[in-house]
Order: sequence, then C-alpha cells, then structure tokens
Amino acid sequence: MQLSWTQAYHGASPLAAEPVVVGQLRATPAECQQAASAAVALQRHYPHWLGAEPDPSPAGAMLQESALPAVAPGEPGLAGLERLARQAVRWALAALNEVRGYLHEAGAAAGEEGVQLWVGFHDPQLSQSALQLALQTALRSVQADFSPAMAEPALQALWQQCRQRHPDYQAHILMSAARHRGVPVLPFDAALRLWQFGWGQRSRVFFESNSNHTGPSADPCSG
Repeated sequence: MQLSWTQAYHGASPLAAEPVVVGQLRATPAECQQAASAAVALQRHYPHWLGAEPDPSPAGAMLQESALPAVAPGEPGLAGLERLARQAVRWALAALNEVRGYLHEAGAAAGEEGVQLWVGFHDPQLSQSALQLALQTALRSVQADFSPAMAEPALQALWQQCRQRHPDYQAHILMSAARHRGVPVLPFDAALRLWQFGWGQRSRVFFESNSNHTGPSADPCSG
C-alpha cells in the first residue's frame, strides 16, 4: 500500500472550505481486499474517535459513519480501500484535534488510479504525519494481539509537536468566532503560531490575541 502526497491547499479548494493536505492512496488487488477489514478493526479499537455519533466539539470533529461506503471486509476493487481511507482521515483528524487542534475537513474518494484523500491542517507536515500514522495503525489493528497502547508512543510524539505548532487557547477563541462568521482562517507561519484571518486588504495576522495592526506585533507604518 502506497501513500503519496500530491498537494497542499492553503485556502478553500474544490475539496474543502479550509486548508487541506491531499494524498493519493494506491494498493494491489490483494491489499484492497484486506483494506475493509483494517477499517473495521480500526473503528473497533478507537470507538471514541470513530463512533457513529458525531461530536460537535473541535476535539471530536470527524466525518459521520453514514458517509462511509457500505462494503463488507474483503470486497474486491477500490471499495474496501476507500473505506479504509475514510476511516484513516477521520482517525487522523481526531488525533490532530486531541491537542490544540481546531480542524474540520477530512474526506476520501475513489478514482481511476486509487483513492484521493485529504485532511485539514494547521501545519501540513503534522497532518501528513497523522494520516500516515492512521494508516499504519489501521493495518496493525487487524492483528490478534493489537491494542491501542501499541500506537500510544507514536501518538505522544505527534501530540508533542502539536503542542508546539497548533493554536493556543486564545487563537482557538478567535478561530471559533471567525468560523461562526464565515471568515476564512489559514496558517501564516505555523512554526511561530501566526494565523491569518480573512483574505486581501482587510485580512489580519494574529499571534494569540495580538494582530499585525495592534499590540507589540503591529507594523508602525500600517496606520
């Protein structure tokens, strides 16, 4: 099974209203037949992230189970691979939102050469890492001796990076208000935790609650 990254949208795109990283998942026919079993096993081990009932909070943001294709484990073709992809992006989204994340976009769709999948990001590399970990965990979860504790060290390493690059609580408040008003939010510099609100001349870049027009980060020439 091979995951390759195709692009990152830093704003609205045909796939999502918010920034997303996009990948292509390919598999052999034998791997496609095993993929649905991995998707079922992943949900069994992580019901708090992949349960059928949607959680409206940022920490539980996910796609609803009803959005998954109704396939049985071992079904040939891309249906099983698409099911695995949809579960993996939901798992990745929940993992990213577990520590300071405020992300809402994730999805997957089968195409001619595999399955296209995408997940939101504050930092593109972190979201890529989360999705790769999701697929690795799904494939391991079919083993009889698997337990979520086996994935815990990798999750803790991911979350340590999230603490450094995801928005803090002040930025969360601003992002929530912006989402409510339909104002786009995108990373300006995730390493410095700078976030851009809006587009063009009226946009503002914030660090915590200080913008580039107010506070110590203000440009004295901005008027």
